[in-house]
Amino acid sequence: MLKPMNEPSAFTKTRPKVSQRIADDLRLRIARGKYGAGSHLPPEFKLMEQYGASRPTRREAIRILEAESLVVTSGGGPKGA
Repeated sequence: MLKPMNEPSAFTKTRPKVSQRIADDLRLRIARGKYGAGSHLPPEFKLMEQYGASRPTRREAIRILEAESLVVTSGGGPKGA
């Protein structure tokens, strides 16, 4: 018997959003000491080069880390998160 189309199958895997994958990578770098307390994450243009994601996606990744209290944003300016 086939399942109705609205039920997820055992083979369905959900992929994390790009912003979540960027946040996961940055979180790992923070945990490994690449970005220590008081240091700054790379500026947005560097994150764009590194991850190839749009500006809203990169900003969402930073907001995820901010919600976890891993970064503090300066609210604009050249310093960033």
